[in-house]
Amino acid sequence: MKNLRAVAVSVVVTCMCVGGGLGQISVPKTAVAVVPWAPVSLFGFPDGAFPKATGTKVMMVSLSVEGMPIILEETMIVDVQKRFGAEFGHSGDAGDSLGWFCLEGNDAGGNWVFWLISGEIDGPTIGSFQWKRISADAVVDPRCHQVGDVGVAIRPPWQLQLGDSEIQVGKILGKPALVQGGTRFFVHDHKEMIRNEEIDVSSSVAVRIGKGQVEEIEVIKTSTN
Repeated sequence: MKNLRAVAVSVVVTCMCVGGGLGQISVPKTAVAVVPWAPVSLFGFPDGAFPKATGTKVMMVSLSVEGMPIILEETMIVDVQKRFGAEFGHSGDAGDSLGWFCLEGNDAGGNWVFWLISGEIDGPTIGSFQWKRISADAVVDPRCHQVGDVGVAIRPPWQLQLGDSEIQVGKILGKPALVQGGTRFFVHDHKEMIRNEEIDVSSSVAVRIGKGQVEEIEVIKTSTN
């Protein structure tokens, strides 16, 4: 399992990073929260404790950022960097290596931050993303790049967005594999034939609920043979 870490945004999930340090930023005394440049994964499980899959439906993920299609495990890091000119963050090495682009934007529900993430197992591609609602007075790291819109599809034509109700989450993703506090974890495994080779594909979705609404979404795709 890979390391799990990660505009107006709309998300649809279908059932199916050159270095920079973590810099210091000035925080006004009135700030409610500080949003770090690096993503903090909702999948913070110790080794061997990851939720077991509860479904076998394909959770293909359709994602776009300002009209640029992003295909998990296929879209190259270098292509994202060329398109947006965003700074690519990096931490760790070997099995703990993690890279990311931090993007920020807003929609009718308020401000948000969106990370495109690449773990060690992803090689030169984007393998996951994280989308988080933030308060209006939150301080965002200046290295986070401003974007116009994001679209994510889960089980098209269903759309899962920040601000959706817990009931809507259940309709789209079904029964969670695990519930921890306000976070629901959904894990679906299936097999695919890629270049005449059978591949095990795991699609993992974490949804954090606050005050009855979706406040954070993380999606990870992992393929192994």
